[in-house]
Amino acid sequence: MGRKVSLCASLKMKRDSGQRFMRLLHVQGLLLVLASLGLPQLSHAQIVNASLYGSVTDTSGAAIPDATVAATNVATGVGIKTATDTAGNYLFPSLPPATYNITVEKAGFKTTVISGITLLVDQKARVDAQLQVGGALQL
Repeated sequence: MGRKVSLCASLKMKRDSGQRFMRLLHVQGLLLVLASLGLPQLSHAQIVNASLYGSVTDTSGAAIPDATVAATNVATGVGIKTATDTAGNYLFPSLPPATYNITVEKAGFKTTVISGITLLVDQKARVDAQLQVGGALQL
């Protein structure tokens, strides 16, 4: 009789193990399906901003380092600033699509404003500026 109980218990354990194994396979399969549905969305991420770059020079074509370049969203009035590098180049790597006014300033030069720069989604726009010698205050 003891052997019958052991055999029944052993069969029940095998059946329970098999059911757990099948349940685990179903869960893993479901996770695999869900993950595969989400992966195409991740691999096709949308680019929704634009970039704006350019160089700042004087009238002779020489680069102007450390000039302040501001991009101001015309619709919102929100602006962001950057500075030119040693070669006179600047970069705004991620701006929302909109129309911008670009203001370039450097001590010893007249301020230059370039108006109406429209940026579109995923656009890489180049806007160069040329500064004229002259101070802010001339008597």
